[in-house]
Amino acid sequence: MKTRLYSVHLGNDGSDMKLVREGFSWMAFLFAVPWALWHRMWLAAVVIALAQGVLGGMIYMLGLNEAAETIAALGLAVIIGGMADELRRANLGKRGYAFADVVVAENLEMAERRILDRRPEWIAGLMGAQT
Repeated sequence: MKTRLYSVHLGNDGSDMKLVREGFSWMAFLFAVPWALWHRMWLAAVVIALAQGVLGGMIYMLGLNEAAETIAALGLAVIIGGMADELRRANLGKRGYAFADVVVAENLEMAERRILDRRPEWIAGLMGAQT
């Protein structure tokens, strides 16, 4: 199975942990605005929607053909998919999460297990948030 790199971010009181998978995001590529909303990135969703609208308006004003329209739309989608992890990390930072570590694992569940095995002192703070 393919291993992935995850950045680990802790809430400012240590009671919450978020992992962000590094690499291209197919969900952000295919469904940019819903993806941003799912991750509670309200401003990013608005900016993405505006970028898509401006791109569509420019294509219309320039009178480009369907092939050019498709290439431009795909180009924007590739940029969003490629920047997705950076957008998530920046949003987490604004919400009070701090970068804490990096972990390599096959999937998100294994990454969580691996980081908590390596950092058992975090468990008490994370468990306190669930009670």
